[in-house]
Amino acid sequence: MDKIFETVKALCERPGPAGRGGEYNRWLLNRWRSYSPDWKILAPGNLVAKIGGSGKRILLTAHSDEIGFAVRSIHEEGFLAFGPLTPDRDGRPQRGMGLHVAGQPACVLGENGQVDGVFVAATGHATTYEQRTSREIRWRDFWVDVGCSSRAECEALGIYPGTPIIWNPPTRRLGEHRIVGKAADDRAGLAIIEMVLEELAGADPGCELWVAATVLEEINAIGSWALGNWASMRGEPFDLAVVIDVGLSCHCPSVSQADVPQKLGSGPVLVVKDNSTHYDIEGIRGLEACAAKYGIATERASYGVDGSYASDGCRLMAFGIPSVLLVFPAAFTHSPFEMIDERDLLSLVDLIHHFVIEPDRWYDPLSG
Repeated sequence: MDKIFETVKALCERPGPAGRGGEYNRWLLNRWRSYSPDWKILAPGNLVAKIGGSGKRILLTAHSDEIGFAVRSIHEEGFLAFGPLTPDRDGRPQRGMGLHVAGQPACVLGENGQVDGVFVAATGHATTYEQRTSREIRWRDFWVDVGCSSRAECEALGIYPGTPIIWNPPTRRLGEHRIVGKAADDRAGLAIIEMVLEELAGADPGCELWVAATVLEEINAIGSWALGNWASMRGEPFDLAVVIDVGLSCHCPSVSQADVPQKLGSGPVLVVKDNSTHYDIEGIRGLEACAAKYGIATERASYGVDGSYASDGCRLMAFGIPSVLLVFPAAFTHSPFEMIDERDLLSLVDLIHHFVIEPDRWYDPLSG
């Protein structure tokens, strides 16, 4: 368990929001270099490599970008006004965002290096009656304070409009099996891939195995679109993409189990459909058969509670690449306290390892 925690911690705590995913992937390349001599960083920052083997071309992919913000303007007294890096469909923070952003440690990725700060809002005795009672939450209610007293001081640190910001709490254990912190979406997916590669080290898989860490998933899955286009242009598309991502769970009394029945620690989840696509049913059945053979509990899910869940798989499917979405249940997604269970990650590692060793046994795209 210590190994999986340390891997998740290292991958989650490294900054890498949308727009800086290529920088994260260059760091990841150095971490993963020993697994393949064939690493490439492709526009707009995707990390891709052929690991080895022959036969069906199987892709394991997870995205490396995390939830983040961008400086919109700098107040004359040195406070940073900000908004989301993700599409701002509502023009204001969603209710959950407003509840949990203030008070979080911040990391501003300035041109001259990282700058520590804190997300702040007017509080307590200094607030007006209107501020205390208003039900409307606006982006301009929140600021990032980096300890500067002027706009010029911020600019001297390399902070300008467009500079990325992330919330930056440490990754911690909670109880015996839980991990809580930022960026489990989808750095825990990268941790799963890393541990599969470690298990395969020195041995050829039973397929032509490829790995990718995509960028810009949080902004309309642009990175996976570029990856699908790259594979198509090469004339060697993948036979199956296994997209590993954060899933949903009912680990909160406010979440209806009728909408989201999966629980933390219940094992891998195969998503049949989400709000972007229907995933490859033969791939789903193949992974289920493999899991059953090796005693790994799995369940299916259909995501569509509020129309907001999608994955890189939809872009890959658009390029004719059959894709499955294999997820680990998570609580409090898109927050600085995303929570996952180590046992789910280890079960996913076990399942994927068995599947790529004998893909011909489990996956026949022409069956049925």
